[in-house]
Amino acid sequence: MQDNDSSVMEPSTETSIPTTSAGVEDSRSVASSSASLPLPSSSPHQDGDGNGDDNDNDNDDNEKDIVEEEETTTKISKNQRRRLLRREKMLQRKVERKQQRKDQSRAIALAEGRDWEEERRKEAERASQGEGTKRQNELWQTVKLPLAKESFQIALDCSFENQMNEREISSLAQQLRYCYAYNKKATTPCLVGVTSLIEGSDTLTRLQKEMGFNEWGNRLFTCTSQSLEEYYVDNLSKIVYLTSDSETILNTLDDDKIYVIGGIVDRNRLKRVAMNRAEALGVSTAKLPLDDHLAQMASTPVLACNHVFNILIKTREYKNDWSKALEEILPTRKEPIFKKRKNPSDEDGVVVDGPEGDPPKEDDESQQP
Repeated sequence: MQDNDSSVMEPSTETSIPTTSAGVEDSRSVASSSASLPLPSSSPHQDGDGNGDDNDNDNDDNEKDIVEEEETTTKISKNQRRRLLRREKMLQRKVERKQQRKDQSRAIALAEGRDWEEERRKEAERASQGEGTKRQNELWQTVKLPLAKESFQIALDCSFENQMNEREISSLAQQLRYCYAYNKKATTPCLVGVTSLIEGSDTLTRLQKEMGFNEWGNRLFTCTSQSLEEYYVDNLSKIVYLTSDSETILNTLDDDKIYVIGGIVDRNRLKRVAMNRAEALGVSTAKLPLDDHLAQMASTPVLACNHVFNILIKTREYKNDWSKALEEILPTRKEPIFKKRKNPSDEDGVVVDGPEGDPPKEDDESQQP
């Protein structure tokens, strides 16, 4: 019976030896039987030739390859490092601002004799039951929707995705978020249609990851898979496609119009694509009156989608005062220098210097959704 038991055991040179005297003969039998069997080539210490060092060397080489691969994948360029640092700082500032607002709210409640903690608890309870979203939707439908119907409409044409790379598409999706956030906070919001967001497209997929995206449609910001000409099929005569290639200057905003912003990120590479799109549709075109209000800019006059969007909203809020809107919206990186203009409140028409204003701070990251 001892021989049968030893024959079914896996051969190993590291078989543990029982410490009891009764098991001495068993262990010797196991050792003798295993010595007569050839060791398998898959042994962790030997290869098929009986050389036990080759696999160790191979393992060491594999480990070195893995380490080198990890080191290679972790290397980033200087620009990437700067972007990461900017993002970290931005997120840190966001956390700090949130904490400041929280502390300020608590201090006000304490000064007024209110139980701030109890108020927050009830607010969280209402939010869990969906009451907050319901109230917000009612506010949009009863207060903001009537205001928006008195204004012009804005369309964002996203039919250019197949001409952009992944990085540009990501930037476009971020700019659309800024547009939604700006319209949401505007005192004079407008109806917005984002067209050609086809199911499964990269732009739509990125937007769907945004918390609350499903509520955008209830807040004047409709995203549709229909093309621009399909969504506005009955209002093509009202469309004004905004492009810097147009010869028509948009001096006055018309509340009966639909102003279209091309969803394009790299206009220096994709030249005239918005103009070609407008000509193919047979719709009117126009460009913002930048030359009428700016003496110079440090970079190209072509603006990001959200900057054009914000300028339109602010110009209407400021009663068609383009200079005031541009001073507030244009990013500082463009270093805008404004032309001298007449002070509207001065009856004698005294010429004053237009200030450079406080543009939406930090370029495209200015308006967080």
